[in-house]
Amino acid sequence: MNVLYALRGVFFISIFLYSATPLAPPNNGHIIPWYLAGLGIGLFGILQSLKVAYASEAEFASHCMIIALHGL
Repeated sequence: MNVLYALRGVFFISIFLYSATPLAPPNNGHIIPWYLAGLGIGLFGILQSLKVAYASEAEFASHCMIIALHGL
């Protein structure tokens, strides 16, 4: 199920970044940081849906405790 959320994130980030290209082409040096920022936010969302990255330290610690209790 997490993979489906990650694929959905890839799809929506692709649509979002592609929709900005007519107004601000990515070959402009002043616009590239905005595209990279959008890509970074999207990548973080994808990694978060795959449980590779966590938004907070408390969420990470609770996941570590679950793993320690179940012995995974």
